[in-house]
Amino acid sequence: SLMVTAPCNMQPCEAVVCQDCQWEEWSDWSECTECGGQHTRHRSVLELPNSCGKPCDMRSTMEVSTCTSACEETSFCGWTEWTDPKCSGRCGQSTTM
Repeated sequence: SLMVTAPCNMQPCEAVVCQDCQWEEWSDWSECTECGGQHTRHRSVLELPNSCGKPCDMRSTMEVSTCTSACEETSFCGWTEWTDPKCSGRCGQSTTM
């Protein structure tokens, strides 16, 4: 079977303006994780890029930073010398501490 071909849609395509990835604003920093630990903040993609735009680097969704916080001082109880247990002068079983 024979086919006839002919040109069509001869109008030029419109120029595409490249749209890069757009990010939302950063969230507030989180609380410190522990004494002298870390805190984080996050952001989300506001607008994805088009076919010729710069893609979103998903490693850029979170920032981690060190932070300083008030560290509680470790303390230990004081102990006295051991003493010999003393039983009462009564008869029968008894318990001492």
